[in-house]
Amino acid sequence: MKRERDTSVAVWKHRGWLVLLGAVCVLLTMGLDGTDLFQKIHLKARDLNYFPRMIGLIEAPRPDKIELIVIDQKSLDDPALAKPLIFWHEFYGEVIRAAADGGAKVLVLDVTFTLPVNEWVPGYDQAVAAAVIETQSRMAVVVAYAPGTLENQERMAIPVNIFAAATERGGFANLTTDTDDFVRKIELIEEPRPGFPVAKSMSLRAMEAFLGEPAVYEDGRISLRGEPVHTVAPRTMLINYQGGPGFFPRVSFNEVIHAYRRKDTAFLRREFAEKVVLVGVDTIDDRHATPFYKFESGRRANSAGVEIHANAVATMLGRMYLREVPVSARVALLASISALCVLAGNALRGRRLLWAGLGVLAAVTLVPQALFRAGWMFPLTDLFVCAALTVVSVFIYRSNAAETRGSLFHKAISVFVGGKLAKALVETGKIPVAGNRQTVTILFTDIRGFTAFCESKDPSTVVASLNEYFSRMVPCIVNEKGMVDKFIGDGIMAIFADEEDTVPGDHPLRAVRAALAMVTQGGEFKTGAGIHTGIAVIGTIGSADKMDYTALGDTVNLSSRLESLNKEYKTRMLVSESTYEAVKDQIPMVCLGQVQVRGKAVPMNIYTASELQTGAPAATH
Repeated sequence: MKRERDTSVAVWKHRGWLVLLGAVCVLLTMGLDGTDLFQKIHLKARDLNYFPRMIGLIEAPRPDKIELIVIDQKSLDDPALAKPLIFWHEFYGEVIRAAADGGAKVLVLDVTFTLPVNEWVPGYDQAVAAAVIETQSRMAVVVAYAPGTLENQERMAIPVNIFAAATERGGFANLTTDTDDFVRKIELIEEPRPGFPVAKSMSLRAMEAFLGEPAVYEDGRISLRGEPVHTVAPRTMLINYQGGPGFFPRVSFNEVIHAYRRKDTAFLRREFAEKVVLVGVDTIDDRHATPFYKFESGRRANSAGVEIHANAVATMLGRMYLREVPVSARVALLASISALCVLAGNALRGRRLLWAGLGVLAAVTLVPQALFRAGWMFPLTDLFVCAALTVVSVFIYRSNAAETRGSLFHKAISVFVGGKLAKALVETGKIPVAGNRQTVTILFTDIRGFTAFCESKDPSTVVASLNEYFSRMVPCIVNEKGMVDKFIGDGIMAIFADEEDTVPGDHPLRAVRAALAMVTQGGEFKTGAGIHTGIAVIGTIGSADKMDYTALGDTVNLSSRLESLNKEYKTRMLVSESTYEAVKDQIPMVCLGQVQVRGKAVPMNIYTASELQTGAPAATH
């Protein structure tokens, strides 16, 4: 019962250590998230969520509500538009009217007007405003303004800015960058300031115009038509990029101008009917790195600012918001992946462990992608780091446990079969079957009067008492580097030989010290011991099913007979002359005379320790 209880405790202790390892790895992973290095790594890892879209494995639906009018190199090279951009007011007016004629629902003018130009070209400042006012009954126009425009009222003197502010159709065009200068999110509303109107982004203004209702900002939350706009930071939304450069339908600025001038309404309606149209520059000067960054040289590596705003509008238009996974869910996911690694690393071996590892790798890769497609952002690196930490920890724990078990096995083998055999088992992995002759000291012990004790006691009492006796006797042998060879009823046979960690030739001394400790033990039993030093054959004997590592020969027989002579001499320990000669300088001994030992032709001297001598006539040597 005690053994079962000890086993159960060991199992639960082992499981407890594994649970603790997993929990520490989860906490360590979350702690690493706070470092600058891991925050940057997480940003790049999140970009991997878009990889299936980048390679076409998962194709986002082509947007049918958004179109771009881009001022590209083709437009800049058109002789019909041969003016500096700062004086393109009349062209912007024509594009606004063209989009309205085409049935566009909203036009977003991602072009800022920061300086009046009337002093150089009279009437130009009014050209854009006139087009906006003229088309307002058919199409809403959102006009971008640069940061700081609201603070500088002189810039608001530009007619189009005045009209946009009055009709709440002006929005800031600045983009929000992360620490690596990639644009992954966009601030929809600037932090409110006393005395200034609420500043909204161009993208949010476009949505307000498309829905015909203003966004509501209360208690730090933004909503459109009563539905929340999910944010990951105050007033800031993650952009769910649907595609990279060239994803959204587009038409060159100059094509729209020419179609308007030739009154090609069919072309305009085909391009713009019921859409949100964004007008912006698509040149190298207005390009930014996004999750769809392409590792190539040139302008196509990045996305134009107008494309980024189009992705922001598409995110809100399709309600494809991305949210951070809550801390509780994050902990649960990390704990799950850690538990999988613990279970696999602890329970599996070989191919099964390999397949389990591949399964964990697949889960680590696919879970963040599945969450991403459901609108949740979970850093892929968190799962990889947690899994890696757990795997390394479990293998270290396993190696340590294996080393501990190996040490325990080696110690057990050393105790019961000797250090030499233990070393041979470890080094060769085989049980040596060959014997060898060597000088050893054999110790036999026996309990005085044990037969009579057994006849008067219940069997369970006999077994319990004997086990308790052995539990006190065996340590006396082990402490002196002896090997318990076998238990013979109530007797013990032990072998003392040279070991790696002993002094060569000291085994007689160790045997006598062990015997003295055994025969002087208190308790209900009295012990007798016999010791002889001589040549014996040491080796493994038996069959494939049961083998013993033992000593054979006359040395064994003589030590057994010496132990039986204790009854006749009324002593507790008898040693042979060969043992006496080896220990006489360390342990005082007395000679009890000569005795004719059965099987020996010549009588032999026998000795006992002086401290055990009880007055028998003898000479001290």
